Amino acid sequence: MGPHIFLLFVGLTISLGDAALQPAPCDKSRKVFTEGWGVITDGPFGSNYTQDSHCEWLIKANNTHKYITLSFQSMGTECSYDYVFVYDGDSFSAPLLGSFSGKTDPQNITASSGSMLILLYSDTNYVLDGFRAEYSVTSCPGNCTHQSQGMCVVNTCVCEGDWGGKDCARRLCPEDCGATQGRGSCHLGHCRCSPGYSGQSCSLHRMDPSGNR
Repeated sequence: MGPHIFLLFVGLTISLGDAALQPAPCDKSRKVFTEGWGVITDGPFGSNYTQDSHCEWLIKANNTHKYITLSFQSMGTECSYDYVFVYDGDSFSAPLLGSFSGKTDPQNITASSGSMLILLYSDTNYVLDGFRAEYSVTSCPGNCTHQSQGMCVVNTCVCEGDWGGKDCARRLCPEDCGATQGRGSCHLGHCRCSPGYSGQSCSLHRMDPSGNR
């Protein structure tokens, strides 16, 4: 075998190996994921999804008490025509968590049923590069955000300090109620505003025409 043929063979082998690592384009079938973490995408990086797509991805936890959180890394579909639908369950009759279209990355989405169904639908016209998202399966919503903000106890987040919400991601007293500026103080998870101030974080002064923030 000559050197040029050998180099061509090696290059072809590497190219085929790289191609094997790339996710295959979705093909109007349902792919099922049962791992605790994974990546979902409509196809190889840099390529567009196909016209007339109907692709499904089902994430199934090992029991119905688990939470599944989907985090979009990129999003690009024909606005108002091609959509990504996310359901809290394993069928289209399950509650719809959101429908997304365009080029804005959605916020994190959490399913509480132990299953999450994702559908990419496109029409027969213009197509874009699709979406890429990571999912994680945890015992509590969002894994209680951070250990410093809460801990998971029997599938429920027990929040620390002034953190609240199902996943301990929301400050109960935003901006500490402006305590350092004398606007208010935090009392039992709520802002108690000083005279002349109001609003969720005591950021609105009665003489300020800019409105609440």
